[in-house]
Amino acid sequence: GTRLANFFHDTPNTAYFLGGDIQADVVWNPLKALADAMEAADPTHIKTYHPQWYSYTATANEAWLDFNSYQYNDNTGSMLYDLTASGYGLTPTRPIFCIEPPYDPQTAMNAVQTTPLINRQNNWGSALAGALGISYGGPRSIWFIGENGDTLPIADINRPAASQTVVIGKIMSSLNWQLLAPNNNIVTSGLGSGRDRATSELASDGSLMVVYVPSARSITLDLKKLSGSATA
Repeated sequence: GTRLANFFHDTPNTAYFLGGDIQADVVWNPLKALADAMEAADPTHIKTYHPQWYSYTATANEAWLDFNSYQYNDNTGSMLYDLTASGYGLTPTRPIFCIEPPYDPQTAMNAVQTTPLINRQNNWGSALAGALGISYGGPRSIWFIGENGDTLPIADINRPAASQTVVIGKIMSSLNWQLLAPNNNIVTSGLGSGRDRATSELASDGSLMVVYVPSARSITLDLKKLSGSATA
């Protein structure tokens, strides 16, 4: 840990993702030793933990941890909205980052494939539950780039999930996103549940609300939460 931290100490735009897709309690002693040594030698670079699935609470209280991270590479069970919301509410308060959403189109669990609609539902649900960010996660063939001298087919990095993730980033960055925080009291009817939930955020100054509605239906919003007139 000391050697790594000293090597990258003066390298800008560097973040450390410790763990490598395994639960922290499985490798706790070497993990803690590694993280503490890196923090002592290089406290300026940000550090997080790459847990297996959603077991991100194991490291939540560590002093070296700058933000919580989780992965959930499956389209069944817990939704990305639920996992992000849980991480957003952890104490001590730190950002939560969805580092590995379900791959496009084949997930790690090979159960329900990721359609473009499911991808939008996953990523908007995570974004509007307060995520620090979202990574584009697939397809699985990307794992094996260069293994046998192969190159990546350009179609793999032009999958719908890639372009849709870019669109989410463009939309959010066009707004005063730094004022937004999750708000569960905006949608007063037509909320839905699970992946069909209408997710929402409200600006701290009441200037803006952002709502993603994942299926065609009528919803009702509480516009009194805005500080002025509304343009939809």
